[in-house]
Amino acid sequence: KVLEVAGLSLHDPAPWDSSSSSSSSAGAALLEPTVIYVKRVMALHEQVGLKGLVHITGGGMTENIPRVIPKGLGVNIDTAAWQVPPMFQWLQQAGNISDAEMRRTFNCGVGMVVVVNPSQVAAAQAADPGLFELGVVVDGSGVSYV
Repeated sequence: KVLEVAGLSLHDPAPWDSSSSSSSSAGAALLEPTVIYVKRVMALHEQVGLKGLVHITGGGMTENIPRVIPKGLGVNIDTAAWQVPPMFQWLQQAGNISDAEMRRTFNCGVGMVVVVNPSQVAAAQAADPGLFELGVVVDGSGVSYV
């Protein structure tokens, strides 16, 4: 629907890709396969242990993360912890989509969330330098964006 509103087709160049060397169409970019996390997650689990694992799919962070958090606990996500990829920024702007709807519909560049004990955050980041601290588990319920 966003492409339609923006007057683009799946065959048009991806408007969020400003690199002059890219020939990616909007359709090809939108259909890019997901990252396969199995090897990284298994290695991480062996090294530091995981308390939870969330693949961010339909429902986004808002609906998926609470599924692995015990009742009585919630999550505060630091929205400054990562850079939302240009594709999602463009979709939000072109489609006039609210932050809440983006977080409920898309992964916004966060494809997998691992939950570890607070004492294991540094070890997890050392084991997989691609990790970053997205947020913290807190008393409460649901997901809050701070």
